[in-house]
Amino acid sequence: MRLRELTLSLGLLVLSCSAFGQRVDLKDDRVAMTELAGPWRFHTGDDPGWANPDFDDSGWSLLRTDKDWSQQGYAGYGGAAWYRIEIELPPNAGTQALYIPLLWASCQVFANGQLIGQNGGLPPDPKWVMTRRREFAIPASLIASGRLLLAIRVWSPPLYADAIPSGLLVNPRIGDAQAIARWRELEGREVYWANSASVIELFANSIGALASLGMFLLRRKEREYLWFGLFLMDWSAYHVLLLTWAFQPVAVYTYLLLRSLAIVLGYLLSLEFFATLLRQPRSWPYVVGAASVILAACGYVFNVFQPTQTGESALSYGLAISNVCLAALIFRAWRQGSRDAAILLFPEAWVVAETLVQRITAIPHFAHQPWARAFVHYINYGFNSPFPYYIPSLRGDVTNLVVLFVLILRYARSRRDEERLQSELEAARTVQNVLIPNEFPVIPGFQLEAVYKPASQVGGDFFQVIGVPNGSALVVVGDVSGKGMPAAMTVSLLVGTFRTLAHYSRSPGEILRAMNLRMLGRTNDGFTTRIVLCIDPDGTVTGANAGHLQPYLGDRELELSSDLPLGLHRESKYTESKFRLKPGDQLTLVTDGVPEARNAAGELLGFEKTAAISTKSAEDIAEVAKEFGQVDDVTVVKLTWQPILISPSAALMFSGKPTSI
Repeated sequence: MRLRELTLSLGLLVLSCSAFGQRVDLKDDRVAMTELAGPWRFHTGDDPGWANPDFDDSGWSLLRTDKDWSQQGYAGYGGAAWYRIEIELPPNAGTQALYIPLLWASCQVFANGQLIGQNGGLPPDPKWVMTRRREFAIPASLIASGRLLLAIRVWSPPLYADAIPSGLLVNPRIGDAQAIARWRELEGREVYWANSASVIELFANSIGALASLGMFLLRRKEREYLWFGLFLMDWSAYHVLLLTWAFQPVAVYTYLLLRSLAIVLGYLLSLEFFATLLRQPRSWPYVVGAASVILAACGYVFNVFQPTQTGESALSYGLAISNVCLAALIFRAWRQGSRDAAILLFPEAWVVAETLVQRITAIPHFAHQPWARAFVHYINYGFNSPFPYYIPSLRGDVTNLVVLFVLILRYARSRRDEERLQSELEAARTVQNVLIPNEFPVIPGFQLEAVYKPASQVGGDFFQVIGVPNGSALVVVGDVSGKGMPAAMTVSLLVGTFRTLAHYSRSPGEILRAMNLRMLGRTNDGFTTRIVLCIDPDGTVTGANAGHLQPYLGDRELELSSDLPLGLHRESKYTESKFRLKPGDQLTLVTDGVPEARNAAGELLGFEKTAAISTKSAEDIAEVAKEFGQVDDVTVVKLTWQPILISPSAALMFSGKPTSI
């Protein structure tokens, strides 16, 4: 009997505890925040009086706020609408705030008829702004009454009534201001996590863009670095737009236009980059690809202000055509033997295949089939480990990595070519140092000066002064078209030919004719200007000119016969001219680097100023050209004739062979 009474007592105790456990006391044990699941009173249209807390809204519809109004009987409606809800507040509620997680519309929030916040613009001055994670503080004076009437006025453009969700989309929350702020922060972290792929893309693209643009500054001739850097910078700006859209209220029209601009610019820069990288002409793949992107962008911009189903898909179809054209451009380069194109075909084939399947899944006949739905899920959601990551982002990253690999290979090849070129330049400098005299033969009666200043490491100017046994001097000054190793080799051929011919002839015309025949077919369609002078001990000068600048006698330009440069025509003949020097006369020969010196303003030194300075020393003439603005090789040879009595034995100072260094 006692056992039965004890069991009954324990049972009653358990039941009493259970009954107390089901009781919720909002006054004593209230929660700091609550979700306003509603239902809310709702009405389309617009009337400022609907913000009044005493307005009778009993005739309004009841709507949930976790679904847009198009799903609750108002499909196709766009414009202004109002939500109202009445809230009983406990005494001593403290600071309160309202939190709206998401709203695809501009809005105003009223508490007891008082405007407490606004996002965007509403009629009569509408400005469409999407609201995300917006917090509205409720004045303490309104909380003291214990009754709070919340009215939310929203507006979305009527043109987008069928294109976007309208009205409140996620249940608002109200509660302690600190709790609301904490909740907003936690949701912000969730949003950040959901957009972590864009954050990673932003930093990766920005770093890659700076590196590529830095490479372009170091190697300005290789413009592929410029286009790739601008391409990555554009996609960095695109991800800035996405992150702004995710975290901040944004003007929707501005966002849509900037987004389409970033996408179009990215595709155009991609076409330019691959055409430059693979040395492809701007032929049909480039033209069609660029045109499809631009036309699609125009359709998309039109769709922003006049949304239609056709306009909405214009951009995606245009980009699909552009991807196919880009693949054709890379394929053409591969067929032409480009190793870089062979590497780039893999990611581009992935892009084309994915784009084509995506277009197929948009066809109504295929859209509801299991494989099509799986593909759409694959595109839209990607995977969530180790962080949310979307397949288009993965595809883009793989493409960028492959491009980066190709650019590294290109850079390695360029460095190897530069090292080979540097080696060739060193060899050319060695050859030139041998060919350009740094001492002159002793020629009785003549004082010689010569200066050679190349514009780059290896030039195409040359000169030689050779003494012959009878006391005469052969002087040659020339200029080879081109620079670098080819010019140095041509100079070596010319100097060697001249030295050989000096053994057999003292006739400038004959020497030039023989050299012209030797040069035919050996200069890769180039040419050489040259002047040859034979100066006898009595001051008689015989000269022949193959297209070179005329010499200066004092400050006066001589008028010698001038014929074609060497290497142009087999039958060229070179007329000899004669004149006689007087004691103390100065004969100055220069190359075109002197009169063609150009200053920062683009002004040439010119022939008049060259004649004016021709009486200066060779070193001074070269220095004037350099300081004025040297753009080509500068060579100056100056001879001053001071006759002396020469005994019959004077010729013994020569070895019987032409002397030179």
